[in-house]
Amino acid sequence: MIRETPHDGYVGCVAVLPQLDYLACLGELRMPTLYVVGSEDGAAPVAVMNDMARRTPGSELVVIDGSAHLPNVDNSAAFNAAITPFLKLA
Repeated sequence: MIRETPHDGYVGCVAVLPQLDYLACLGELRMPTLYVVGSEDGAAPVAVMNDMARRTPGSELVVIDGSAHLPNVDNSAAFNAAITPFLKLA
């Protein structure tokens, strides 16, 4: 799926990301929220994800050691172990 993403679509997505301003709205979330981040993620660093989790009431943050931006690909076993208990709560 990632390899089949059109170049123009990827470029457009990357161009709009810096314009997103969602941090102020995170405090309004009222559903269970799980943030999963790789410890080596350069695009969404642990500090940024920790800030998002801190702003989201009742949320949880899981850091997957040694993983980068796609922990579900880099370390699927750890990713699955992180999300399975969360999904069972839903």
